[in-house]
Amino acid sequence: MSKDKVITEITKFHKEWINFVEVYALNKNQKLYSEDFVQAMYLKLLNTKSFDYKKLYVDNKINHNKLRGYILRTLKSIIIDDHKKKEIQTIRLNEKFNIPEIIDVKENLEVVFNKIEKTISNMYWYDKKMLNLYVYHIPSIRKISTATTISSKSVFKTLKRCKLTIKKEIAKEYYYGKTG
Repeated sequence: MSKDKVITEITKFHKEWINFVEVYALNKNQKLYSEDFVQAMYLKLLNTKSFDYKKLYVDNKINHNKLRGYILRTLKSIIIDDHKKKEIQTIRLNEKFNIPEIIDVKENLEVVFNKIEKTISNMYWYDKKMLNLYVYHIPSIRKISTATTISSKSVFKTLKRCKLTIKKEIAKEYYYGKTG
């Protein structure tokens, strides 16, 4: 019943430990170097004085549930420690660095609003009326449905189509992510 015997028992499940690291990796590098994390775990177990391998024995046999739990906790702590120690980039105030020109926000918003108005003016008349009703008068699909006797599903689909059209038109010039 020695530490080496326990480590030998642990290495029998080497592939399982690698799979665990790949599943619980916090970034792509950790997945890529999962073998290294398992090796680091072996080293940590060998070098740690607090690793009480005697607690893993029950009736002179290794309790695999305790062993597995201990190893998985150790691997998780190694993964988290690695993630935390990634270098954070800092910018010193006395260094020169390129700052893109700051665009006048008012001009930029004016261009966007003009684009929205142009898009709305090119919409089908029904879509325009429904959007106008929703934006300026009744900001509730249920209340529009009740007031116009048009089904709420139809009102919802129309408004969704209008919003999507506006997003697509704006995204042509200013792409901010998904448009749909």
